[in-house]
Amino acid sequence: MAEPITDASRSSSSSARTGVVLALSAAALGAAFLVPYKAAGELAPQPLIVLAMLACAAVLNSATALGQLRGTMRVDRVNVGVACALAGCTVVGNISVLRALATLEPAVASVVTHTQVFFVVVFAWIWLAETPSPRFALGAALALGGFGVMRLTGVGSATVTTDGVMWALLAATMWAAMQVITRRYAVRMQIVFVNAFRLWLAVGVLLVLPGTGAAVFDIGGRAWLYAAAAAFVGPFLARVCLMYAVRHITASHSTLVGLVGPVFAFGFGFAAFGTMPAPLEICGGILIVAGVAIPIRELSGA
Repeated sequence: MAEPITDASRSSSSSARTGVVLALSAAALGAAFLVPYKAAGELAPQPLIVLAMLACAAVLNSATALGQLRGTMRVDRVNVGVACALAGCTVVGNISVLRALATLEPAVASVVTHTQVFFVVVFAWIWLAETPSPRFALGAALALGGFGVMRLTGVGSATVTTDGVMWALLAATMWAAMQVITRRYAVRMQIVFVNAFRLWLAVGVLLVLPGTGAAVFDIGGRAWLYAAAAAFVGPFLARVCLMYAVRHITASHSTLVGLVGPVFAFGFGFAAFGTMPAPLEICGGILIVAGVAIPIRELSGA
């Protein structure tokens, strides 16, 4: 006998749909972010582009926070504490990715960092008492397998170093920690203000690193323009969507949904650069979509 549909179940299902839409939006924006980020990376060293991008995102977030909150901004323990924690994860995560890329192929580093979905599950189980279902585990395995097929297509016998993998795993840990921290305080914190504060703290730390502070002002106008475009769709819009998503769905589900980003990237890559995915990349994309669809159907009660 079917369970009766109540107002509470309708509300829960509606909230879950909102979270999934926000997480999918974050994934699409994250994929779009790669287009201007790649263009900027061809004009200046990556560490300088990261700093320029975060600075632009901080300005955008600050302007939005001032307009949205209008005198209700709270500089309290929750907002400041969460911003500091997220800023630390942002800095360590970005530095770890750069260190990983020094010895790993970008595709290999990308696959390793996306194991964050499993770190999120562990952290959420320990800190939030969120236990993943068997359907979630199946979906995560399928999606991550598809991601591996997609990213490692054509890499062949790429060199895999222990140092590179460890740095990539550290980055994955940082991204996972960000998701779980955000989930824990999503309702209590002012999201746009916290994201702005996080970015300014990260910019401040990166500015004092050797070779970045003064050099970032010499990257040129075009590089700054591309960095600003990347900042708008990435650290600003994508991150804010993701932070709002975890008000409605678990950190594990939001991270898993984010794995569809490369599928969106196919379309953006074709539109911007005329690149077509290889057959194995298409197969990987199908696995990702199938893997993400399983827990989404579970959230909707199907």
